[in-house]
Amino acid sequence: MTTFRNLCIVVLLGAGFAFGEDAPAPQPDKGEKAPVPAVEEAKAPDEGEAAEAPEDPVKWVRWDEKLLARAQTEGKLIYIDIYAGWCGPCQAMAETTLRDKGVAERLGKHFIAVKVDADRDGEAARRFGDGPLPTSTILTERGRKIIQQEGFLPADVLAGMLDDAVKLVTGAAKLEKELAEQPRSLAKAQALADAYLRLEEAGKALPLLKDICKRANELEDGEAQSALFMLGIAYLGTNEPNEAVGALDEFERRFPKSESLKHVSQLLNEALYHAANQQLREGESERAVKTLDRLIERSANGNLAGYFKRRREGALLVGKPAPALEVGEWVAGNGVTLDELKGKVVLLNLFQIVAPENADTHPKVMEWQKKFEEQGLQAVGLAVVLELKNIQTLDDIRKFANREGAFNYPVAADKDGTATFEKLAAQGAPYAVLIDRQGIVRWADFFDAKAIETQIAKLLAEK
Repeated sequence: MTTFRNLCIVVLLGAGFAFGEDAPAPQPDKGEKAPVPAVEEAKAPDEGEAAEAPEDPVKWVRWDEKLLARAQTEGKLIYIDIYAGWCGPCQAMAETTLRDKGVAERLGKHFIAVKVDADRDGEAARRFGDGPLPTSTILTERGRKIIQQEGFLPADVLAGMLDDAVKLVTGAAKLEKELAEQPRSLAKAQALADAYLRLEEAGKALPLLKDICKRANELEDGEAQSALFMLGIAYLGTNEPNEAVGALDEFERRFPKSESLKHVSQLLNEALYHAANQQLREGESERAVKTLDRLIERSANGNLAGYFKRRREGALLVGKPAPALEVGEWVAGNGVTLDELKGKVVLLNLFQIVAPENADTHPKVMEWQKKFEEQGLQAVGLAVVLELKNIQTLDDIRKFANREGAFNYPVAADKDGTATFEKLAAQGAPYAVLIDRQGIVRWADFFDAKAIETQIAKLLAEK
């Protein structure tokens, strides 16, 4: 049961399934900036090591995708130190922990050591950390994040973290050999599945866990609980939330008195949430409503329950006539009504004029409008205002919409910022609604280009 409890904690707190947001990175203190550690650009494997920083026992490089190929060639893991020049704890760690002899020896033997400046290399910092600084992250040779710690780490703590990562990888390799020699060993199979999950290799763990669960009659209760829990994690890791729900439901049914039931219940809620999202993306609104009903019933958090109820309202609109648009002003193109567009497939693109994820939708919608217009698609943009009202005034929206080449479809400012948004029970922006030729809502969810294009093709094929 020890492995099971530890796995519960690792997954629920660190595997990326939990609700909530990462804490914001600290802001720079006033005054002089701390000196930035010297690092070299990453080089391809055949170009040799990057030059050492003066008097630095660790050979540091900057992040580059080529490092993944180098790591695989050299059989090494990747250690990433995310720092900022203004960050006092980062500088302290650079001057003490990262110069420690034991840490330096470990990094030199088993790791490619990477420095990521959070100010200079913002994209890499967000990809591998995006939390309080400094952040220490360890990747496998394939770039999978397996361990991450935030804040200043003493030398003994970082050395232990590095050792754990190496043991995890070498332990998995050893278990693979042992299982090949003892293919019927459930203990070896379960230990290897556990290692794969910790290495973020859910695809490798899944077939092992399926086989283990088929042989559940050979397991003790504790082993069976661990196998079911890991099976749920593996299904989530392979983007199969409906199957994860099934495995975790079985756990609750079979082991109602388990000491780990609370952890399993939390993970089941996560699986239900992902299942509902997947069902909505795939146009299975009725199924999504039932999944959301379960989440609402199970949710003890008032804010989450409110979010799920709103999501349910949006799903319930699917299959019903689309509500009329409430427009403050048409700011680009010729104004239209949904009644006038009957006979066409309509894509409503709800967006704000702030935030990159909103702006990223426009080129895709323009591409669809050009590609599918002759087949009967008509996109309509709707600028909504959910925040930052001082920089999303009607005049700001007009200027945004009338930039040269900005849109090839009509765009309106939502009345009072959210009138149509509220009628559609949208949960945020960017958000999209697809309406069929008869004026019926057929799809409504956060903007997902792949899912939307699939649904457009499906609706255009209907006559």
